[in-house]
Amino acid sequence: MKKLRALGLILIAVLLIAGLAACTRSLSGVPEATPEVAATSAENGIVPTDDIMAQLGAFATQTAMVQQGGAPVQGTPAPVGAATTEPTPGEVPVEPTAVVVEATPVPTTVALPVPTATPGKPSNYTLQAGEHPYCIARRFDVNPVTMMNQSGLSGNSFSAGTVLRIPSSDGGFPGARSLLSHPDDYTVRQGDSIYSIACDYGDVDPNDIIAANGLQSPYRLTVGQTLHIP
Repeated sequence: MKKLRALGLILIAVLLIAGLAACTRSLSGVPEATPEVAATSAENGIVPTDDIMAQLGAFATQTAMVQQGGAPVQGTPAPVGAATTEPTPGEVPVEPTAVVVEATPVPTTVALPVPTATPGKPSNYTLQAGEHPYCIARRFDVNPVTMMNQSGLSGNSFSAGTVLRIPSSDGGFPGARSLLSHPDDYTVRQGDSIYSIACDYGDVDPNDIIAANGLQSPYRLTVGQTLHIP
């Protein structure tokens, strides 16, 4: 009996040793992951199952991308908040509005008429303030007596607004028509007007003074102003 019991123990020991050897061979036959395979898995966004912290990080990144309206892709993840070319579902695309700039109109300068000298010899003339019949006779080279008679005037019966009838032909003014030599520069004094200054020179037309100095109606003058007398 003792021999049979010893043989049984030896047989059990042999069986245990054989079983342990078989387990060792099965475990040594499992291939280990190569570095290339591990790197490729990491590049494609696949995280090894035994790296718990990496899995949690990848899950958080994908969750953020879904909340931003994007989709996780294999490879490098898109940055959070990056603009996409596709419109958001339900959003109406807005076309750019063209800005119309209206041209500002350029103001035009209206040329004012420039007075010219009285053409020729008028048939009638209305006296202005500062003028007298003899001044008009010198200006139009007519006889003052003939002009006064035709106008129905005598002596000093005239004033501004009096209408004179200018003779068409009567032999001209008797004597020198010019009282002051010109061209000249004249300094305006108190009480002067364009018409009185023209009469001071005798044969000068007030319209010539206006044109030569670029004056505009009502032709107000200031004391000390210099006028060119043509």
